[in-house]
Amino acid sequence: MPIPLSQADCWDGLQGERDTVNSAEAEACFGDGKYVEAAHLLGRVTAAVPAFEEVVLRFVEVNSPQALQAFLQTKMDSLGQEDKAQVCDVSA
Repeated sequence: MPIPLSQADCWDGLQGERDTVNSAEAEACFGDGKYVEAAHLLGRVTAAVPAFEEVVLRFVEVNSPQALQAFLQTKMDSLGQEDKAQVCDVSA
């Protein structure tokens, strides 16, 4: 008998697939020197890998402030309201 899945289970599965695709596309873009495009893709990844700090350091190492800004903006845009409130609390 199949195990019924909730909508949350399905969404988590789809998000995991999106993360895998976005990460792979970002790596290809990064390898081609398309840092800003890679930044937008990595900013949409919700998985813990690659780590936030790792991504930031990669853009710093290639000296691409535009890509770093794009990554941070995309990451901030993808956060929920509760997450944004926590960011404000930490930065204050």
